[in-house]
Amino acid sequence: MAGGGKYNFPHAVSQDALREALQATSSGKVRRKADHQLGIHYTSAKDDTGKPLGTIAVVMSPTGGRAVWRFGDLPREPVDIAAGRRWRPSTKS
Repeated sequence: MAGGGKYNFPHAVSQDALREALQATSSGKVRRKADHQLGIHYTSAKDDTGKPLGTIAVVMSPTGGRAVWRFGDLPREPVDIAAGRRWRPSTKS
């Protein structure tokens, strides 16, 4: 399911590509794990302190490792790569 907002992010094609990278399947007979079991977690637009999370960058290794970075920019602002911070899912219940 695609997200909301002006650009309908995250796009369904992007989500499917990430799922396939994490659990390759070759037929419809293999049941894919749920997103949370694959380590896919969706974020909000702000962190716990209310600061904007901004642009998302996902870096994937050939072995399936991945890192998510957020840049804290606002819509229509340039992305400052030096402002990037690695994002980790909250462990709160």
